[in-house]
Amino acid sequence: MLKEKKEFLIKRGWLHYFEDRKDFLCDYEGEKTLQFMSIDFLNNEIIPELKKINNLIYIGINPVLHDWIGNYWRARPSCINLQLNQNELMMKELTHFISLSDWSAQEIKLYTVDNVHYNKKGLEYIGSEVLKRMNAL
Repeated sequence: MLKEKKEFLIKRGWLHYFEDRKDFLCDYEGEKTLQFMSIDFLNNEIIPELKKINNLIYIGINPVLHDWIGNYWRARPSCINLQLNQNELMMKELTHFISLSDWSAQEIKLYTVDNVHYNKKGLEYIGSEVLKRMNAL
């Protein structure tokens, strides 16, 4: 992913956030794993930009179940739920958001195809929640 985004990151002056990282979370299929965006990058660059957008509604993420993969062909990284820390930061810093972090195992299976990608019911649920927030604004 870094290779694909490198030119853009250089243009924005952000490449230093992505080079020489030491914040590895776990090993996944024999490779050291980290989140693409560090907490520092999110906090220092992304959140300040998002706060400039009037009436932005952040759609959070749901936990990933380790005992269910849906239609995905392999297990997710053991540390994948650490992404909920960044999600929590986003919801703390942004005014309007839709939290999915408290979804139960049953809801995750109902609304996603593989823990991560939403199915039709999941998109309908999120769309309904967005409309509620928009009407409240």
